[in-house]
Amino acid sequence: MVAGGVENMSMVPLACATLDGEAAGHGHPRGGYGWRARFGDVQLHQIGGAELIAEKWAITRGDMEELALASHERAIAARDNGRFEGEVTPYGGVARDEGPRRVTTREKMAALKTLTPDGLLSAEMASQISDGASAVGLRPAMPSRAGRRPAGVCVSVTVTNQVTTPSGDGSQSQTPSDGPITLTSSNPTHRDGVRQNRHA
Repeated sequence: MVAGGVENMSMVPLACATLDGEAAGHGHPRGGYGWRARFGDVQLHQIGGAELIAEKWAITRGDMEELALASHERAIAARDNGRFEGEVTPYGGVARDEGPRRVTTREKMAALKTLTPDGLLSAEMASQISDGASAVGLRPAMPSRAGRRPAGVCVSVTVTNQVTTPSGDGSQSQTPSDGPITLTSSNPTHRDGVRQNRHA
């Protein structure tokens, strides 16, 4: 079985379903009675949610810039060391992930304007407009022709409900404390089980 997905942000921008639906006379999703009864006039979107999460957990702009820079540096190092060569298939003249920015510095990050007045987020901490696709082949556990053992075995996956919060962080989870057992060893036994919660 092959599982995969496609992201085409250059042709299908964020919020296009909302905007197109509203233009077609279906109203705005956040204008319905149920939505307003639950959330009122709180602006729920990625930028506002991220700002609320940062405020709630006392995360500073410097904290986020430090993490963003480390992410770029690690991705560049992995790419330079050929860690992705076996995972990327060239297509349309593109042979590598163009997202990581080699020339990014903390000074450049600090000089950027924030996305909202008096906010913390800047473009450097947000995902760029990207197109891409990914797929992975799944098969029953069996010895590989190359003599390799599977890196892991997924025994079960579940999706559970949660109470959406204005910040969008899902902190009011309704998930039971003991989630499904997922075995992660290449030679799984009950000792390898790790209880994990999966939120949607």
